[in-house]
Amino acid sequence: MNLKLVTPPATVPLSLGEAKEHCRVDADDSDQLLVALIAAAVQHIDGPTGRLGRALAIQTWDMRLDCFPTEITLPLPPLRSVDQITYVDTAGAAQTLSSSVYRVIGLGDEGRRASIVEAYDQTWPTTRAVREAVTVRFTAGYTIIPEPIKQAMKLMVGHWYDNPGAPAPEAVAALLAPWRVELVLTMTDERLETTKQLAARVGLSDRQVRHLIQTRQLEHVMIGQRVHIPLGAFARFLEANKVTPCQDETRDHACAGSKSEAATTSHGPSEDAAASARLARQTANKLKSRSPSGCKAEGEPRGHVIPLTCSSPRS
Repeated sequence: MNLKLVTPPATVPLSLGEAKEHCRVDADDSDQLLVALIAAAVQHIDGPTGRLGRALAIQTWDMRLDCFPTEITLPLPPLRSVDQITYVDTAGAAQTLSSSVYRVIGLGDEGRRASIVEAYDQTWPTTRAVREAVTVRFTAGYTIIPEPIKQAMKLMVGHWYDNPGAPAPEAVAALLAPWRVELVLTMTDERLETTKQLAARVGLSDRQVRHLIQTRQLEHVMIGQRVHIPLGAFARFLEANKVTPCQDETRDHACAGSKSEAATTSHGPSEDAAASARLARQTANKLKSRSPSGCKAEGEPRGHVIPLTCSSPRS
């Protein structure tokens, strides 16, 4: 599964006025800082890399799959609409799937992920055997942000305003816990590996890999009671945690306490985000030091991966 943002939210889940009221700020000289802190709070919980696994304000995404599985599970509840499904047919031509072929389960349900299944007496079309042959475009998010989520964002902004560079307060986790949904991948033919196999392949410890999973930063899928990771998930994690310099307008607050003006993450003043960026940078350096082909050194054990195949169309 590969997610790409098509249309970002047109509104911010927490307004500048709400943040200023919570922080008891009347003057406008802190507006730029507060806007940056609001963005950091939203990034902390919104979207596929956020702690909630939800879409906050209304936004549109493309989800790409290698083929049609039996059931397509959509991330980022609540789902507002399935806008279209396109695919590459066996001749290599792009096609748009008629909405009469499928039905949507869980539309607008805030408590679970929605899914797409075949309609009665219908079957998924056969696709060409290429990567990302199927694209599902969907819109998700809240028209009115639930108050506990908004309160958690206010706490983060206020805490970071008074304590630059500090981690999010513990009360935030308590407010967000009932709203969290686990990241679930729709099964495709992307190969899987265990946490130990990934750790051995990229030079991390099993504990570090599990931390990335527990903090919802690494894609994973449950098979029985075991956690498996898609083979390309760690590369996507590295890409998502590229390091960029702090914005000038937030340097004094977001970068306060650092011993130098070295680059930091653009994920806002979040301790987990900074740790993830450091881990990504260290791992990327390790991978660069390996052979150009990306193969393991001679004698190093190779991880066993589990291929998953899509369900064949019914005759």
